[in-house]
Amino acid sequence: MRKKIVALLLCFICCVSVLFSGCSEARRIDTAAIAENVTVDTVDGKTVYTFFLLSSEDKPCGIDVPADSFEEACALAENRYIPNISIARIDMIMINEELYKDVMKSDIEYISTQPVYSPNLKVTLCDSNTVKRMKEEKRVPEIIDNELMLTENSTEKVNTTCLSIFNSFSESNDDFSVAYISAEKELKIETMKIRL
Repeated sequence: MRKKIVALLLCFICCVSVLFSGCSEARRIDTAAIAENVTVDTVDGKTVYTFFLLSSEDKPCGIDVPADSFEEACALAENRYIPNISIARIDMIMINEELYKDVMKSDIEYISTQPVYSPNLKVTLCDSNTVKRMKEEKRVPEIIDNELMLTENSTEKVNTTCLSIFNSFSESNDDFSVAYISAEKELKIETMKIRL
């Protein structure tokens, strides 16, 4: 009799542990909206973060989120614009050169304190034409990524990752170089000295 009670109790504990285990906050991969890249631009005088999502479509899938900071944009994207967004896969953030003094330092400080983002997340400055091309051509991020690798290998002291930029403005008040993407005729990457 005692063995039956112990066996029933163990079965009950096993069943309860199976029922209450699992990931309550998990996102299913088949319903997730995976953000790959983000651009920061101005639309009608407001700062807009555009999240480009992984998609099988021929055109890029970009969702505009008006916000004052990357932190606010991520929160708004998740709560209001893209409920199933996954931001852990973001590979690159491109900031319009006209906005970098307003958003770059606070955005990089935020990203650097969040464990969800890779320290190798690329951060670049760009012109308005690059932002337009990002919204029109799906291959643009791949071309930029290849050009960034070439720039990193050929140019000394160019900061392309969030971590290297964070370290540069944390270490001193001197100018430092970041990658700048221009798309007037073709996509090309130069270096640009900035001070945050």
